[in-house]
Amino acid sequence: MDTLQEYLQDSLSGSLSAFANAGKESLHLCGATIPMASMMVAGRFYDTPEDILVVAKDYKSAETWIENLQGLVGEDRVLFYPSIGLKPYEQKVPFEGVLEERLKFFEKVGDSSDVRVVVCPLDALLMKLPAPGTVQKQFRTVKVGDVFDPATLRPWLLDHGFNEQPMVSGVGEFSIRGCIVDINCFLYPHPIRIEFYGDEVESIRTFDIFTQRSIERMDRVKLYPMGEFTLPGEEAAKFGGDLSGLWWKRPDYENLGSSLLDYLPKCSLVFEGLSTLSETASKLYRAYESVYAEISGANTGVADPSRIWWKFGELASRFPGRASLDMTGASAESSSWINVNLRPQDFSSTGTDAVAKQIEDFAAQGGRVYVVAPTPGALARLRHVFEYLPVEDYFVGNLTEGFWLEDEGIAFLTETRIFNRHANKHRKRQIAGSVASALMVESLCARERERRLGGLRPPGICGWRPPQVPCIRPAED
Repeated sequence: MDTLQEYLQDSLSGSLSAFANAGKESLHLCGATIPMASMMVAGRFYDTPEDILVVAKDYKSAETWIENLQGLVGEDRVLFYPSIGLKPYEQKVPFEGVLEERLKFFEKVGDSSDVRVVVCPLDALLMKLPAPGTVQKQFRTVKVGDVFDPATLRPWLLDHGFNEQPMVSGVGEFSIRGCIVDINCFLYPHPIRIEFYGDEVESIRTFDIFTQRSIERMDRVKLYPMGEFTLPGEEAAKFGGDLSGLWWKRPDYENLGSSLLDYLPKCSLVFEGLSTLSETASKLYRAYESVYAEISGANTGVADPSRIWWKFGELASRFPGRASLDMTGASAESSSWINVNLRPQDFSSTGTDAVAKQIEDFAAQGGRVYVVAPTPGALARLRHVFEYLPVEDYFVGNLTEGFWLEDEGIAFLTETRIFNRHANKHRKRQIAGSVASALMVESLCARERERRLGGLRPPGICGWRPPQVPCIRPAED
């Protein structure tokens, strides 16, 4: 059974293949939707393996790009680089799910052997960054056979945003109990247990937070900070435990002279309306300046906008020389302009009979219709429903919305639109679900700590630290 990915690698033609064949040229695309543009991006990705940066107009639109691109090039090849999720100079700390997503980007982009499609909303592109490699230098790798005192992990963990607890429960917590170090770290689905024999790392494994039983043995583990920007423990203590608004003081601690383009130096660019993005960026920067002017007299110690954000023109000066695809609303007659007559696939309100009639009429005019479904089972059902219709082929894949290219005689129809269903927004559920999951885990673990530790005083009171208990080896699973 063919997949949509295989089709994109072998059979793209017409306007869908224009970006793949563009070389280093800049193209303007008028009349297209995000699913069609995503197919063009995927075609270039397969034809010319290189990083591609997609700049979306906002977070919601970025989610649509990601959902389409993950279905076209694979989830492991698409990275989301979100903004920090705070209003300008808002006195809060970024949500952990956002910090983890950004940290995942820095971790993956450091591996230059892989090429990826990176999607970011406009406000994420505008934020200044430290030089490439700065965040990766904060990572720490521990291997079986390493020799060091387990207690020496404590300063590193405290300096990188972790909190010490008697027992690990939530993300960002660690415990040191004799020869056992437990760490609940970003980018791992389960906490990590490092077991020492004296000063030698004897084993590394992930474990179930409730049963404490081992899940997976590991030869090495990479420990990540609790975000790309953390303060050493002594410096963080100056804020009295309240790090709200610390992000806006970041330029005082790091040299922020780089942009996302420095992390993807050879990438092609895709803009969801370059002129619109430029206008929006200008409005955003004026808003940053306005908020700063309001609070600057309050002695907040925050950095001015020029130290935190780039102006769009500063970034645009680095666009020439890169292949680019600009989704524009303007039409023009030019060799660099692609004007498409696209009709989005509507939700079927009258059942499959209406879709069948559209397919028959389109095929009668010489058009080719391809049907796309997310699973082999769903595709088998569509084959049965459309058994006697002139469908060119069926593909396993995912598009948020199908479309008809009238002038080119080609159409891609999706199962969700045929059966009048909305595509699953699994990433939003995943991020939102992580909040509910974290709250549930914290509640359950709090009860478990209370049951096991009884009268122990909580950390943070009168300088109390968890007692250093003798090494008791857990039973082998």
